[in-house]
Amino acid sequence: MDHALSQIIRTKDRHGSHLLDDWLAWASRSRLPSFVELARKIRLLMRMAFGFKNTDALIALALLALGGYRPDLPGRQAA
Repeated sequence: MDHALSQIIRTKDRHGSHLLDDWLAWASRSRLPSFVELARKIRLLMRMAFGFKNTDALIALALLALGGYRPDLPGRQAA
């Protein structure tokens, strides 16, 4: 399933959205606690990113919330 996630991240069109929905459904049904929790967090992030114009906002939120990654904000100096 790791390969599926990397494919989702690389896919930038509507197909990527469908792939993500499929993966989230699989993860929720998997009964693997870490995947179930990850699916919940990604769904929450998707609701938070609703209305943004592209998927880059969702990816940035996911990196920030899930991995502790802090991308540079436009117009601001890196810490």
